[in-house]
Amino acid sequence: HRSVLLERMQHTSLAARGIRPQAVATPRTHRCCRSRQLAASCKAMKENWQNVDNPVVGPSKSFSPEQAVRAQLDACANNDDPWINHGIQTMYEFAEEAGSMERSRYFVHFEKDLYHFDHFMGGFSTRLGQLLNHKSYQVLEPAQGKEVAPGLLQIDVEVVDAKGDKGTFQFTMVQKELGSKKGCWMTKSLCKLQA
Repeated sequence: HRSVLLERMQHTSLAARGIRPQAVATPRTHRCCRSRQLAASCKAMKENWQNVDNPVVGPSKSFSPEQAVRAQLDACANNDDPWINHGIQTMYEFAEEAGSMERSRYFVHFEKDLYHFDHFMGGFSTRLGQLLNHKSYQVLEPAQGKEVAPGLLQIDVEVVDAKGDKGTFQFTMVQKELGSKKGCWMTKSLCKLQA
């Protein structure tokens, strides 16, 4: 039953991306697998079911720093829409050091590599979980941010979380200098300010 379910999931996932399921190659039977059922489960272990499309909204050169912050918060308001952890994935796409093996200060109070989305997701859920499925937010003045160093802007946002509690979060934004996101406003760091 598990192999049939996994096959249906794969076909559904491929169909959603516009790929015809018939085009999928049949997996070879591995030496470790003694039956078709085991071969299917072995193949499933090698698949990464977290591979999903890019977020609905991602970094854009046309976004101002405030628009980049709003795009992230809008995605976090409905974290699991259109798929599970879409809001956190959007935050990851806007993280300036996403995909880097270097230690990042994205979470301000501790260093963490952001090479894998899973690393980011764990840190985000623990440190910034109040942003997930929040009820509302308000960008505080100055909405365009205040320059704290050359090329670094800080934007403060007051958030009402899912429980109705308020908290103020500080986004430090920077323009990406290299790569496919060159010129886009990205989040250098994000933290909750102490009351």
